[in-house]
Amino acid sequence: MGIEIGGRNALLPERIAQMKAKVTGDRHLRSMLNAVTKNGLEKVALNRDAVVAMRDAFSQQLPSPSVTNQMKSGRCWMFAGLNVLRRASLARLKVEEFELSQNYLTFFEKLEKANGYLDDILSTLREPKDSRLVSWLLGAPVADGGEWELFANLVLKYGVVPKWAMPETHHSNDSNRMNYVLNLKLREAGLRLREAHAAGIPLGELARRKDDVLEEIYRILAVFLGDPPSSFDFEYRDKDDTFHRDPGLSPQEFFERYVGFDFDAYANVVNVPTQDKPFGRTYVVSHLPVVRGGPSRPYLNVDIETLRALALSQLQSGDCVYFGCDVVQMMDAEAGVLDEAL
Repeated sequence: MGIEIGGRNALLPERIAQMKAKVTGDRHLRSMLNAVTKNGLEKVALNRDAVVAMRDAFSQQLPSPSVTNQMKSGRCWMFAGLNVLRRASLARLKVEEFELSQNYLTFFEKLEKANGYLDDILSTLREPKDSRLVSWLLGAPVADGGEWELFANLVLKYGVVPKWAMPETHHSNDSNRMNYVLNLKLREAGLRLREAHAAGIPLGELARRKDDVLEEIYRILAVFLGDPPSSFDFEYRDKDDTFHRDPGLSPQEFFERYVGFDFDAYANVVNVPTQDKPFGRTYVVSHLPVVRGGPSRPYLNVDIETLRALALSQLQSGDCVYFGCDVVQMMDAEAGVLDEAL
């Protein structure tokens, strides 16, 4: 049974028929339609000249171990950070290949994000539920994203372990369903805490209920990711085929003995060319996911020439550079090319 549509602002069937006729009669557009529906926009729109022109030899190039794969998760920031640490551990261990567990840090990243989210809920109890801040907090409490401060403070608090000590799981590699469950549970908990506050429940009791939620989140994470090790026996052979064994190591002890990265020797440098953020000053981002109680690592805002010079200087010193940028519109992952001409 159809409906009759009219009125000044209605999209009328005869207008849709005119649009369709133009598409049907446009041979160039039909060719694009066939190509995109079969292959996808990214492959059809790829600028092959840019791919052919790309070279993988650079004037300043550091030796690097094998590539690591974040699979279907948003943990690029964590993989990049662990690759920085991996270079330090390779030198200390005197081995050619070694990988640190991304899943181990993922477990505590999610737990710390849950703790920070619930703290933010308790600190905004007087905010209207439909305020922009509360709506944003409820949006995605434990999304996959992160940055250097979160990474550094996770490592300093929880240490690191070899990949074999806590290998990847189905849901660390493909995090959408895990994040859905965690976010659903945390949104429910946030709303219940707000309802309890509105009913006159004292803050001390709300804090206890928050702790109960965190215990439940830990249990959920253990199901999805496995239970992180408290200690392990570290055994390996170095380049000279010498066997080494270090039993009963905690993740923090492993970091100190076999990585030893000095986070305080590095600074967060960004280029944010907006009028409200003058260069030469430091900034922090409100409500950014962090390890509560960890040191703050503010961003120093500099012009792009300074940023380039600092990055080059660090590479020339033999040190790799941890960086973040928006690459989605200028990248072809299959070809391994990042170029604005793509």
